[in-house]
Amino acid sequence: MTALLIGLAVSWAANGTLVAARMPEYAVATAMVLLGLQKLQDVESFSTMFLNYDLLAQRYVPYSYVYPYAETLAGILMLAGALIYWRRRWRCLLVRWAPSRFLKPFMSISAS
Repeated sequence: MTALLIGLAVSWAANGTLVAARMPEYAVATAMVLLGLQKLQDVESFSTMFLNYDLLAQRYVPYSYVYPYAETLAGILMLAGALIYWRRRWRCLLVRWAPSRFLKPFMSISAS
């Protein structure tokens, strides 16, 4: 609930309206930052607990120490809108690459 209210406040400050297209993104980013900061209070304890249920952390233990920092950074970057350019670029590349990549096996089948 707190993240939603902060997301509404950020939307109002950034766009001048409470309900904007990016308001859900602001709310999710705020939740990520708040949860990441909570995990950063005791990284050692979090990483020990994280090893119990995350498969990647079980295989690669340093991931459990990096995860709280990565989650907080991702939330901050989402709030700042820092990766919007790259998101648009990746979408363009995916639209160009995906159809040819996934349809190629079917295009080589002959009609006979």
